[in-house]
Amino acid sequence: AIHGLLLYIVMQDGAPKEEKAAKTEETVAEEEPPAPEEEALPEALRPRPPLKLDWSRAVKGNVAALPGSKAVRAGILVDLDSGEVLWAKNENQPVPIASMSKIMTILLAYEAALDPKNDVMLDTKIPVTREAIDVPPSKVGFYQGESFPLRDLLVASSIQSANDASYLVAQHLGGGNADVFVRAMNQRAAELGMENTTFFNPHGLPGRNRDFDNKSSMTDIVRLCWEFMRHEELMEWAAIRRAPFRKQGEKGYVMMRNHNNLLPGAKYQAEGVTGIKTGFTNRAGCCVAASCLRDGRHLLAVIAGAPHAKDRDLFARDLFDWGYKRVKR
Repeated sequence: AIHGLLLYIVMQDGAPKEEKAAKTEETVAEEEPPAPEEEALPEALRPRPPLKLDWSRAVKGNVAALPGSKAVRAGILVDLDSGEVLWAKNENQPVPIASMSKIMTILLAYEAALDPKNDVMLDTKIPVTREAIDVPPSKVGFYQGESFPLRDLLVASSIQSANDASYLVAQHLGGGNADVFVRAMNQRAAELGMENTTFFNPHGLPGRNRDFDNKSSMTDIVRLCWEFMRHEELMEWAAIRRAPFRKQGEKGYVMMRNHNNLLPGAKYQAEGVTGIKTGFTNRAGCCVAASCLRDGRHLLAVIAGAPHAKDRDLFARDLFDWGYKRVKR
């Protein structure tokens, strides 16, 4: 499991070469981690049974009843209570996912903060770095000499989709090197069975070319969201439409606005939507992982490659309405 993984990776990454070489000569017994029952993990960090997907009634590809399905590159709709896949298109194809990457960044950092073996907590103040200041928008905007609690940075990553906040979290938890954190993101993805996922950065900004964009499949994002959604606090953050970053009147005060226009009261609100994360780059198109609860039934829609945000949102709204008519009762 991921608990202690960040600490382990930082130690390995920062160890002198002689020390790394010496470790290869240690006995297997010395290398073995303690048994899970000896670790006394918090309940929120104990392995969760994976979501078993049932494809028996899945409708595939473009659907006449869902005209918006033609415009998206890939997508999936899953009944989280039964595991039934209701609709899917190019669901196992790795595609750029833009800021949906932050679902993993937020999850991984949150897990690290819950692990009593780590020296970071949600209230831990993280000092701003020059590298974080220079990260392109979307951002909250940092100034040299500032520091913020990890919780505030994760909330900014969730609501504002703040690239600078996501980078600062990764850099700090990576022991000063965001690439170390990204290695942990990829290891966590492997643990979750995300076979078609590769992360190159913690925020989802495009790489120097398409080969270095963060990529995942729609099925993999379902697996990621399944794990993310077990944490009530993360889902509370994902549902916040507006929140301040810094206090009103302070230099750099920002009223953060959630990019998820499917949330209650938003421009394209869909009944019952509770989160989770949108994304956009030119190569990724408009993306969203949206959770929905109606009459006690949980559906999850993941969409990538819509040409416009409006197209994405209206299709997601239609997809939920269509899906709830098909779920088994």
